[in-house]
Amino acid sequence: MSLTQAEEEFSSALMREKGEQYELLPTDDPEASINSPLFTVRHVYRSSPTKITPLGVYYVLEGVIYKAPSARSLMKANVARTCQGLVDACDELKKCARYSPRTGYYWDFESKSSKSSETPEERSMETEGEILEDFKKRAKIARTSRRVLDNRRMGERSEEEEEGIRAKEKMNSILFRLKASIAKV
Repeated sequence: MSLTQAEEEFSSALMREKGEQYELLPTDDPEASINSPLFTVRHVYRSSPTKITPLGVYYVLEGVIYKAPSARSLMKANVARTCQGLVDACDELKKCARYSPRTGYYWDFESKSSKSSETPEERSMETEGEILEDFKKRAKIARTSRRVLDNRRMGERSEEEEEGIRAKEKMNSILFRLKASIAKV
């Protein structure tokens, strides 16, 4: 009896049996599979000759058996890795965020390394003298130059400003949901 005939007879005998079975999956190149250190084994439950329910896939690499990950666990790992990357990016951006009472929040990417030893409160606060000096400079410029004002009422916004506010709110809600999902993982 040849090797192919023995394999066919064995597979037909397995089809008649019911219960849990382990199948050695063939490779694309039969000659390479003989010398290959990698084998794939499928764990199935056979309830009839035609109905098979897969229970798991295993890899045998140089005599060590590894369980193949499920599609769910692969997706979960990819999402967790992506969320962690976003958290790291936000942490780096947080280091560059500054707050000034006169102008609000702004980004300072150049002084990130020079002020890294300060606490966030020290970085965001300006001295009273710096604020007063800047106010005096602005007042002097305002007296000497003509200011162009638009004719909008107080609190009225342009379409671009409204769109920017909506985009900011959407981005904040996305970041909040990502942060909540990371906290669950």
